[in-house]
Amino acid sequence: MTRKTGFFVPGMLARSPRRASPSRASSTTASTSAPRSRPGRRSMRPAKPSVAERTRPSSAASGPCRGPVRMRGHRNWRGMPHRQYRARMTSPRITLHDFPAKTGLDGWNSFSPFVLEVARALQLAALPYEHAYVRMTKLKELNPTGQLPVVEFGDEKVADSTRILRRIEALQPGALTRSLDARATAEAWLWEEFADTALYPYVLATRWADDRGWPVPRKYFFGALPPVVRSVIGNAVRRGTIKRLMERDFLRGGIDACYARMSAVLDDLDARAPADGFWLGPSATSGNFTRSAYRSSSSPPPR
Repeated sequence: MTRKTGFFVPGMLARSPRRASPSRASSTTASTSAPRSRPGRRSMRPAKPSVAERTRPSSAASGPCRGPVRMRGHRNWRGMPHRQYRARMTSPRITLHDFPAKTGLDGWNSFSPFVLEVARALQLAALPYEHAYVRMTKLKELNPTGQLPVVEFGDEKVADSTRILRRIEALQPGALTRSLDARATAEAWLWEEFADTALYPYVLATRWADDRGWPVPRKYFFGALPPVVRSVIGNAVRRGTIKRLMERDFLRGGIDACYARMSAVLDDLDARAPADGFWLGPSATSGNFTRSAYRSSSSPPPR
């Protein structure tokens, strides 16, 4: 046998153009819009559905809804409501900083009424957030005034609960003032300011001035500190709080007189509460959850 030898010519492996047969040419010119595929081979790309098919509402016969049509109550691929998913995609990363204490109670996730009202506002606005706990010795690193809450909206730090609520309202317009006209909206923010200035001192009196309430902040706010530091810092903060309450005339007549005034204010608020709906209408607003946060935090200790 003789061995066959050959040589390589550049381009010899390239596919040569095929001659179109008369029947093939006629079929090609007859249907130019149809996708071209080789005979005997299945097309790898499925036919693209039309706009009508992509936007067809769901039914038992046609299968699940596809495309941009979203029915009310629709859940996206992450399994959360569309309104909450849209807020997650468009809002910055939000972190709520709280005191180093967990209540362990459902619906009451902070000992601070300021933090409690901000947390409820974020939930009402359907804004996802992270709840972080800060040590008492690290407060001034987060806020020079040493006060909480502080909320981080991305790279922006906002302190003071009223400013935080305004920032939430700016991020989700109407979330905290829904169904209210201009007059009712102003009243809602006045109720929020009333709770911060008139109700909060009673919360301080029950926890810091009353010996029966003092073990709660001493345990949960300073419990993580070493015993010696815990006693020094805790007592110093308590003395400063009582001094400020005395300066604002909340404790000048003693703790019993303070509780008498507080009981009268709470009774008036209960009498003001509507029989149906929320504080200012059919929807919850800033005045609603702010007042409820202080109402649930200012009950006197049992005697």
